[in-house]
Amino acid sequence: VTATEEAKVNGTNVSVTNNSNIAGNNAEVNGTNVTLDNSTVNATENATVNGINVLVVNSTVNGTNATVDGSSNVSVDGSNVTATENATVNGTNVSVTNNSNISGNNASVNGTNVTVSDSVVNGTNATVSGKDVNVTGSNVTATDTATVTGDNVSITNNSNISGNNVSVNGTNVTIADSIANGTNVTVSGKEVNVTGSNVTATDTATVTGDNVSITNNSNISGNNTTVAANNNLTVENSTTIGNETVDITGANVTLDNYTAAGGNITVNATNGTTNIYNSTINATIGNANISGTEGVNIGNGTNISAAEEVVVDSVNGSINITGTNITGNNVTLTAAENITTVNSNISGRTNVNLTAGDSVIITNSTYNAGENITVIATNGSVAISDSNFTSGNNTYISGNTAVELSGTTFTSINITVETDGSFINNNNVYNATNVHLPIVNITSETVLDDYGTWLQDTGLDFYDTYTDEVRQFEPQIIASSDVKYMEAQGIYVAANNPSVNKYLANRGFTLQTCAVIDPEQLKQRFDLSEQDKFDLSKICAYLNEQLRQNGKIPDALPKAVLPNEVLALVDGKASQSATNSLGE
Repeated sequence: VTATEEAKVNGTNVSVTNNSNIAGNNAEVNGTNVTLDNSTVNATENATVNGINVLVVNSTVNGTNATVDGSSNVSVDGSNVTATENATVNGTNVSVTNNSNISGNNASVNGTNVTVSDSVVNGTNATVSGKDVNVTGSNVTATDTATVTGDNVSITNNSNISGNNVSVNGTNVTIADSIANGTNVTVSGKEVNVTGSNVTATDTATVTGDNVSITNNSNISGNNTTVAANNNLTVENSTTIGNETVDITGANVTLDNYTAAGGNITVNATNGTTNIYNSTINATIGNANISGTEGVNIGNGTNISAAEEVVVDSVNGSINITGTNITGNNVTLTAAENITTVNSNISGRTNVNLTAGDSVIITNSTYNAGENITVIATNGSVAISDSNFTSGNNTYISGNTAVELSGTTFTSINITVETDGSFINNNNVYNATNVHLPIVNITSETVLDDYGTWLQDTGLDFYDTYTDEVRQFEPQIIASSDVKYMEAQGIYVAANNPSVNKYLANRGFTLQTCAVIDPEQLKQRFDLSEQDKFDLSKICAYLNEQLRQNGKIPDALPKAVLPNEVLALVDGKASQSATNSLGE
């Protein structure tokens, strides 16, 4: 059926088959139920196949504008809908299958329920849209904009959505075993799932949603790469790459077996917790920032590195780091509550800084800094055990309520430890030019309100000694026992050793008064040197502890609590023995 102007085939049930050709300036096939089978509708201007139910099989619809339109069911099977301007397939239930080709300057497939299977939608601009959209084994390609949009969008089975600007948008979006590729690529929705797929851009790659899941060896990469969720963000067994930036953001963020490489990298849980396990984060040019409003947990097998700064912080919660390596020019850990590092290596080419609102706990870890290491527990305590600290200049440790150092080697030029509370120094090694340790704060050994009554009830005559002598600091030597020096044990000195009594007497104490000293009075002894106050704090705290526990002055004192000048007088080898036994 050919015409120089209008070529039309109209009817209720229309069937055009067997190599039929409808051709004209405008060519139309119209009906209620229309079948175009192994035939052609060809027009100089507009080629149209229109009906309620339309089936186009192994056929071609071609024109300046080519349209296949059905108000109900439309099926394009093994066919071509091609145009120099607009190539359009519309319907309620639309199926484009079996190597069909929808091509034009603007190519679009639209409907309520849309399936594009093993086919191509190609144009300067290419669009597939609907309520439920399924693209499987197909290419939606454009030189400018490629768009797949709907309520429920599924792109699967090695599909390829590509263009200068690519947009995949829906309420529920799944990209599985497929590719979205372009200069700028955006995948967005409420529930977004990218699995076994590549979302790649030469400029900006963005994946956003209320809840976002990137899994199964997926790769999100661009010059600037963003993966963001309003609620929960999960990235597992996948990679994000950004030549300039990688931004990973969610209310809660979980990264597991994840790799991030970029110039600058940000991982941020805006309203919850960041969890990172067995992952690698490498900021090749600038900074790596890891944050979680309510907490940060970094687990075994994780490596975080940056050319410049590594910052890990939680404004409301705690930071827990286990089995992790962190390296940067400067490394800063800041938490409102606690910081814990276990079996980890923290290295700063310049500085390493830890600041916790509550406590810092470091176990079996290594800290290195080219310049300075700072560990501060603003309102709580610092506990460091079985670790190694090495800094080029300064190591500074401060715990408000307590500092406990155990089995740790500190190497620096200057080592300073400060606390307003108790200090426990157990079996540590200090390799430094200058070591400044706190005077033992014996607040925990302060005489209780009922302490005098307790002493009287136990029959010990220390209360009067305390009231009469401690406040006046009158020297008096009172032997506590006649036990001899325990030379066989080698780490004890008899409590009544003359050298011990003489040392105490010269400073206004006896064993008894030292055992019940008010620590505030010791602080007020301005006639004593800081070293004397430090030494007296150790011995008095020990005596007080033993008196409380056992109801009497101990028969022997461990060398660890005695000043070196006392040990030197006990025997010629005492000083060396004390050095070997410090912390025991």
